[in-house]
Parts: sequence; C-alpha cells; structure tokens
Amino acid sequence: MEVLHDSKLEALFAELYTVCAVEHFVFQDPPAYNPHRAVALASLYALKSKFATQTQLLWKMTIDQAEFDRSQGTYLSPRRFLGPEFDWKSKQFIPIKHRESTDNYLYVLRDPVHGSGASIALVERVCDVLFGEIASLEIYAWPTDCSNFFDFGKEWWGAFFWTVYSPTHNWYVGILASSTD
Repeated sequence: MEVLHDSKLEALFAELYTVCAVEHFVFQDPPAYNPHRAVALASLYALKSKFATQTQLLWKMTIDQAEFDRSQGTYLSPRRFLGPEFDWKSKQFIPIKHRESTDNYLYVLRDPVHGSGASIALVERVCDVLFGEIASLEIYAWPTDCSNFFDFGKEWWGAFFWTVYSPTHNWYVGILASSTD
C-alpha cells in the first residue's frame, strides 16, 4: 500500500505544517480485512521513511512491531474526534477560548507546542479536502507505545495517532502528532 501523492494534498499539508507539526498520510485501497490497522502501520512506516531523509535530526525513529501487533484501535465518533470546536448544527468550526478537551484533532491543529496553530479557515479547508462529509467518517485512535516518535509528546503536549476513513473520498488518512517544549 502506497501513500497517495497528490499535488493539492501535498500543498495543503505543507501549508498546515508551517503552523503545526501534524503528519498526514493518505492511502487508497488498503486490504479489505482490518483496513484501519493496515493504514496505521503504513502511516508509521511512511513517517519513518520521511524522517530517514532528514539528516539534521538528532534521533532515529523506531517502530516496535511487536507492540503494534498487540495494539488495538479504538473507535471514535466524529464528534469525539473533532472536539467541541465543531458546531454540528451549523457544520462550522467555532473558536473556543478555554479548551476542556485536549485529546481531539482540532486541539492538535489549533494549539500546537510550536507554531501559531491553524486558523479556523485553514481547519475548515483541511477537513473539507481530507474528509468531506464529516458525519460519515469512520475513525480509530491507536495506542502510541509502538514508536519512539510519540515519546516526545508524552512529556507534556500529547501524542496522537488516528486513522480516518472518508467515504466521501474513498480514502484513509493516517494522522500522527507528537511534540514537546
């Protein structure tokens, strides 16, 4: 299974990466049996491959295959995944001054450790391009003990690992984020 390379997606990810360090990998046609697991593992290896080309890194990403094999994804509703900044009535994102929940996708995009965070307009564009009809998304959260990539976020800000299936686009998105001060 290969990462989908699309100039529109890559430009969007590059723009997003200037304000928050969140990794996105898009895949099509994963195996029919347990596609979320296949996408989660492929996302880890895609990220490892990306980091392998960056010579300025002072660490090397590792993947604990045995730990990943023991892990199970946990289903999340679109409401839980997006968090309280998404208004389901208006289908729009609204800024919240004080976040009570810090384990959702919008927190990751809007409150990064480094960077200014994504604007509401950028968040809306990312969600539209990646997900389409938000209510129909199928989302799984994955344990973050399978790679040292997530260790940094466990110190403070958080470590996040999701797979999202978009029926609108008929693709899967692997999302990984981890950072510290």
